[in-house]
Amino acid sequence: MKLLSRIFTGPGITVVLLPISILAGCSNQGMYDSIRYSNQVECRKLPQPQYEECMQQNSMEYDDYRREREKVLNEKTESAG
Repeated sequence: MKLLSRIFTGPGITVVLLPISILAGCSNQGMYDSIRYSNQVECRKLPQPQYEECMQQNSMEYDDYRREREKVLNEKTESAG
């Protein structure tokens, strides 16, 4: 779940995200991949123990992320209704 909350954060994300999202046609997967790549670049600046954790938190493929997101949204819908 940390990835879901961290995926849209990170320094320099606008610089990487904007050109890539334009080229990708602003698809959800394109946006996700851009953010994930940007986060991984930032991970490389960390000391080894933090680097490993950071990379693990940013390793989820888009299809896995989408399934996890849908699961969370369905749980919220079911609990609200």
